[in-house]
Amino acid sequence: EGRNKISRLLPDPAQSGRLLWAALGGENMICCCPSEDVKGELHTIIQQNFRSVGKIFGNTAFICIMTLDSKIVAERQMGAGQANSSSPVDVIEQMGSLKKAAENFGSILHCSKCPVIHIKGNNQIFSCYDLWGHNILVFSSYYHRAIASSFNTAGADNQMKAIVASLSAALEQLDKIDKGR
Repeated sequence: EGRNKISRLLPDPAQSGRLLWAALGGENMICCCPSEDVKGELHTIIQQNFRSVGKIFGNTAFICIMTLDSKIVAERQMGAGQANSSSPVDVIEQMGSLKKAAENFGSILHCSKCPVIHIKGNNQIFSCYDLWGHNILVFSSYYHRAIASSFNTAGADNQMKAIVASLSAALEQLDKIDKGR
């Protein structure tokens, strides 16, 4: 009875990744300890999602998950980008500032949050998506001028919903593992 009661309170290993489940002597004692493999698997999921973003947006030069104070959580260099483009670090810091400014501007106008921001340049698009916690997904994609101006960001946003959900779930699990230590 006690074991079943505790088991219902613990996460299902099939839903939360591989967990090391160990019974510690006695009917009422169960220990749930995340293995180091879980963190590695979550980082693999993040990298797989980064590649999926590249498939949706095309020539994605770099992609990262960062906090609003510009701390990089995960990143990936995906392409050569443009020879005269800014460095990824410069752009990342500016996207964090842009996101904060957009939130402040929205609150002044009593508007709801904007979970997605796209900035189209002559031959590139900078994108920012809200993720779990205070994290954002930031990336830049390069195009021929005609393609950049006509790129369907609404269609891409629709395709990004599953990726944003997957990245958010992975970040939440990583946070739980880190806080559990």
